[in-house]
Amino acid sequence: LQKPKKVKFYASNGTSYHYLCKKDEDLRKDMRMMEFATFINRILTNDRLCRQKDFRMVTYAVICLNETCGILEWVENTKSFRKVVGKMLDFRGIKIDYEEIRKLYIDVERPNKEQIKLKMSNFQNILLKKFPPVLHSWFTCHYKDISSWFNSRLLYTRSIALWSMVGYIIGLGDRHAENILLNTKTGSI
Repeated sequence: LQKPKKVKFYASNGTSYHYLCKKDEDLRKDMRMMEFATFINRILTNDRLCRQKDFRMVTYAVICLNETCGILEWVENTKSFRKVVGKMLDFRGIKIDYEEIRKLYIDVERPNKEQIKLKMSNFQNILLKKFPPVLHSWFTCHYKDISSWFNSRLLYTRSIALWSMVGYIIGLGDRHAENILLNTKTGSI
């Protein structure tokens, strides 16, 4: 919506670094979230079992220049969850009609019991039947050998669980399939 710009910086050692410049957006919450994730990583690093299981949250740099603009570190090798799932559905010949989904989804601030039942019914009887689970197929197609497949699924499971728990505890909102990024090299979130 704000048309952010991707920029590339070249270091004197020949390495290039990508960043996303955003305007008309307050990035202070993003910056605090990354600071909090770094704090969580420090706690996890101090626990032997967490270190062994590689529990950590992937972080990136957020630099606030003022209240309305800033720079975010570009996280390489990532795709949005929506693109990954969309591609797998498309591969199966299933087209996503977002307008149809919007009609089935009853958007009410405080839904009553009847509206909740209708939402659940629409989800179970229409959406789940029309859009079967496909993420497991992406892992199978993307990671050819059994060891990388297993490790990527393990990293995915651990990272999505960790981000979900931390997000729930701090009340992180705005989680949707477009802003959840999946690392295509490792499988982590």
